[in-house]
Amino acid sequence: MASTRRSNTERRRAREECREKLSEHIRQRLGIRIGPAEVRLKPCIKDPYAWRVLQGKEEFFSQIFATNLSSHSTSTYRILCREVGKSFEAVHSDPEFPTPDTITSLSFPEPSFRTTIDKLKEENSKLFQEINHPRTNHNAELKRRELLEVENRQLHIIKQQLQSQMQNYSDAVDYLRNIMSRYILGLDKVLPMLEDLRKQVALEEAPGINVHR
Repeated sequence: MASTRRSNTERRRAREECREKLSEHIRQRLGIRIGPAEVRLKPCIKDPYAWRVLQGKEEFFSQIFATNLSSHSTSTYRILCREVGKSFEAVHSDPEFPTPDTITSLSFPEPSFRTTIDKLKEENSKLFQEINHPRTNHNAELKRRELLEVENRQLHIIKQQLQSQMQNYSDAVDYLRNIMSRYILGLDKVLPMLEDLRKQVALEEAPGINVHR
């Protein structure tokens, strides 16, 4: 008996806490006040609020929202307290909802968790782009340096080839100069001899001149 009474007491406290939590969420989310005792998981047509479940959570919460709030267990109340504003949220049932005496407008509605999630996704995307932007620049700089190194190596090879060709040309010029010098020296020796021979032939061919003694 004592255990049953304790269990009923815990369940009643959990239910009251859950109602207060849901009531506060409606106030903060929609800017309207509904007493904790008036909060429903299955709002009536006249109620200015409804419940919207986050995509992917519909199957789990459909059974919870199909049952009256007063009929749930202690564990379910705790789930509702923990997941309100995270897995489900209050939304206006009608843009022009009635405002009976028990409902008082307090403030502008807060953004829904879906809007918050979309905003976080957008911020994460921007952050990802900002993070990758310097990385892209860094990669481009590395690529540019690699291309410069390749170009420098190619220029160095071309320079070595040109220097080798210039040396070959220089050696060839020196060789030709040496040959020409030898030819000139040879001509210097041969030309006087040819001149003497020409003169001798001319004397021999002249009439009445005998060169023999």
